[in-house]
Amino acid sequence: MRRRDATVVATVFLAVLGGCGEPMREQPRLETHEAAERQGWQQTMRPPIEATREWRPADEQGQGSVGSIPITIDLLRRGRERYEIHCTPCHGVAGRGDGAVVRRGFPEPPSFHTARLRSVPASFYYTVMTQGVGNMASYAARVSSDDRWAIAAYIQALQLSQNAPAELLPERLRDSGEAEP
Repeated sequence: MRRRDATVVATVFLAVLGGCGEPMREQPRLETHEAAERQGWQQTMRPPIEATREWRPADEQGQGSVGSIPITIDLLRRGRERYEIHCTPCHGVAGRGDGAVVRRGFPEPPSFHTARLRSVPASFYYTVMTQGVGNMASYAARVSSDDRWAIAAYIQALQLSQNAPAELLPERLRDSGEAEP
């Protein structure tokens, strides 16, 4: 019986040892999207599936869209609804960082109306909601990807509503002196 056990152990050991022939650091490596015929699809990564959303740098985002979603009134309404549910406790209704939890002693988040945050693309807000930053936790598990894009669009609309340049205002408001320059 002992001889049989020793034979089984030796066989398993040799089989495992045979799989360790080429260390990973010495295996061939391919760059992203480089030709790789042996995988059967001619690239190291498959191209994104049509109709799925992927992050794009801000300079590739078309004006009038957020991510790959066109900005519509329905998107902004959805963004406002989701913002009021998930964001106002900390950021406040107007986005000035004065929400209810701040008034109860929690750290104040930055105002969306600072020059720095008015200049960032919508993808910045999407990424912050997805990954979290500072005292803000990730909302990826609580808020769907579509809703995070809608909130990002709404934040930018909220910023514009509080900081609109005079040339975007209707002429009657510019001439009446009701709006600040």
